[in-house]
Amino acid sequence: MEWQIICSNATVLTIIVLGLIKNSESVTFLSDNVKITKCCPQGNELIVVTDKSGQKSDDFQCSGTGQGGEVNQTFFGYNLEIKDKSQIPSCHDVLLFDIDVDGEAISSGSCIDMYQGVLHGLTCSELFKIEVHKLFKCCAEGFSYDIINRECVKSLDVSEDFHKLFSKAIGIFQTKVPNCESNEIFVEYETDIHNTKLMKNGLKLSAIESEILKSEKFCIDGIVNSKWNKTMARRDNGIIVRTCRPKVLCAGMPCVRRCCSNEMMMQRLNGSIKCVPYARNIKPTFYDIGSPTNGSSGYLVVEPTVYGLINTQTCNKYKLSNDPDDAHYISHVDGSVHVRNYEKPFSFDEYCVEFLDIGTVDLHTFLCFTPYPQPTKFTYYAIGLTISCIFLAMTLICYACLPKLLNLHGKTLVCHLSSLLSAYVSLAIVQFHSDQKLEHCFFVAYLIFFSFLAAFCWQSIMCFDMWRTFGTIRTIRLMKRTKEMRTFLLYSLHGWGLPTILTLSAIFVDYFHLLPDSWSPQMGSKNMCWFARENWRGYFVFFFFPIALHILTNVILFILTAIHCNKIKSEINSMQCANDNELPDGKRKFLADKAKYTMNLKLFVVMGGTWSMKILATLLQWSELYCGMSRTS
Repeated sequence: MEWQIICSNATVLTIIVLGLIKNSESVTFLSDNVKITKCCPQGNELIVVTDKSGQKSDDFQCSGTGQGGEVNQTFFGYNLEIKDKSQIPSCHDVLLFDIDVDGEAISSGSCIDMYQGVLHGLTCSELFKIEVHKLFKCCAEGFSYDIINRECVKSLDVSEDFHKLFSKAIGIFQTKVPNCESNEIFVEYETDIHNTKLMKNGLKLSAIESEILKSEKFCIDGIVNSKWNKTMARRDNGIIVRTCRPKVLCAGMPCVRRCCSNEMMMQRLNGSIKCVPYARNIKPTFYDIGSPTNGSSGYLVVEPTVYGLINTQTCNKYKLSNDPDDAHYISHVDGSVHVRNYEKPFSFDEYCVEFLDIGTVDLHTFLCFTPYPQPTKFTYYAIGLTISCIFLAMTLICYACLPKLLNLHGKTLVCHLSSLLSAYVSLAIVQFHSDQKLEHCFFVAYLIFFSFLAAFCWQSIMCFDMWRTFGTIRTIRLMKRTKEMRTFLLYSLHGWGLPTILTLSAIFVDYFHLLPDSWSPQMGSKNMCWFARENWRGYFVFFFFPIALHILTNVILFILTAIHCNKIKSEINSMQCANDNELPDGKRKFLADKAKYTMNLKLFVVMGGTWSMKILATLLQWSELYCGMSRTS
């Protein structure tokens, strides 16, 4: 039997069909005028009749299992007649055809069913024709497109215009939103029955005069409006067409760049921002940048007739906050972003907008930035850190090979050097990968954080121990080993305990979103193996303040120890003056001052006085930044 479609010129029936086929999430609608029957009872599908020898004939029958013995999939639809007996057409030549062409014509007396896993039809040659269109529906069965929230919602019934569009054709739908290529933009057209026409292999819109949309490049659905009813959207008289168009059209319409692709949003997971599935589409707010500002509300809001969305922004980016200094507006002319404190607007290649889930889902704007173009500088840093690591490791080996050095001061020094070695090794790894994304950046960031906290804690312990040994008047006696061990345990409680508590606190704040973003560490996010660049508040609370407190304590202990040591040094010099009468007075005073200066300089370096310069430099940097922001506002 030859497979073909027999088409006559008889009157076309009024019919609508949308069919749910296997697991494809397709839905079947029919009008009240005509019924289309399923060829076989529910749970059965078409197979070829075979004789006793296994030879296939030209006839078909219904079977509860497929041709290969597999279980049949359910096929159903609205107003689709499913009877208890076979509805295979009774005629001399029953023709089998595959419904695989959009706009294909089938006979009105045909039946439809599954054959070898694909939707087919059986018809007789003397019947007249009906058009069949295979299209993508934007929303699933029982859902329509909410034009207010830009998402699929349950609807009471089908849009009237959407119903009329298929008044003279069969429409078989699968639920799918098209994915646009890198040279395409995603556009939503709000239209109606008067400006929409089904064509063979596509769709014609009045808004697109010279182009027929290919069926694989768009989805279509009825419009509903949830503005008046939040639980069930009411039917609206309109059609939505969501399609991919050439990117060159951005020259004549505003185009906005998304950070993720369609049906996605940004979410913070384990300290980093990732794109995850999200059904809602974005609807940017556009402004007339040429209009005068309307007080504190900014420019006049404008609703463009159509706009394009460009998928995925892969640049390094940071989020604009809700502060007045970060106030920004999207132009209704070209989609560029105008930020208050920037003279030049940002094109769609220099920013992106996206839903961000940080406990609540809101639309945010991100600006692209160029990482520091100094790979050689970071390489020098990494080499310097590597050299430091080598000497730190050699020092630790020496202490491990000479147990006599492991007294109380030696143990505290080993703990301090171990913490520094861990911090420097982690920093060197980050610096060597400065031009690319580092795997496990979240873990490396917290390792650096813990190691530096531990290093400063142990340095404070060393300063306290030196003050306790040299900065106070104590009876000189041998320290018993048990007392030394008890003291070291108390030192360890501070040296390791405090960094552990602070590190766990930062992890909990990041993971459970206990603080606003501006006060959270956000370790490892935005390709940075450290605090987020703009989160200076989180940096101050979790790192700068504890470090500054330790350095301030060290400076105080240094001053107290230096005063006491200078006093003892002066007494020793006075006792030696009797033996040095032969030296001139100037020479003797010079040697005494030199000895004091050398001792104070060594004490300053050992007790961490150089780190106080880092605190001063950071404070000056923040002061300049604050003053600069004040001048521009």
